[in-house]
Amino acid sequence: MNYARTDARRRGLHQEFTPLNLANDWGVPNTFKVRSARSVVLGGMRDLTLYDFELKAPFGVIELLGSRAGALRTILLAVFSDDLLSNAATFRLSEEYAVGTLGLPISMFAAVNQLVSTNSAHFRISSNASLNAISTDASFCDGSVVE
Repeated sequence: MNYARTDARRRGLHQEFTPLNLANDWGVPNTFKVRSARSVVLGGMRDLTLYDFELKAPFGVIELLGSRAGALRTILLAVFSDDLLSNAATFRLSEEYAVGTLGLPISMFAAVNQLVSTNSAHFRISSNASLNAISTDASFCDGSVVE
């Protein structure tokens, strides 16, 4: 057979190794499919601490768990209270989690709870917490439709 002779030092693939970067850019909005949702109705008389967030007298909280972003679990907390200023949208990164919050009025609890129970529910979190959102379709969260 006629094979080209190669130098013994140059066998195999001749590519330089480049490590894969799985880190998300949290400066832009990131959309995740809701994997599970948990909700709780509270009396609004006491503060609540979840994922190092101090939530001021919430009447209800819906916790949305999304798919992983690299090594981080993604979470959005929808917080329902009278005082939207003290429970305003925020974002925090830790070693395990990327957590965003979304402050909403109490009157929206039932509607949002039903929205997140659909199979197509998605949420968006970003270091610019004012862009945190929940939707029934990823296209509404990707930034091209809703901003």
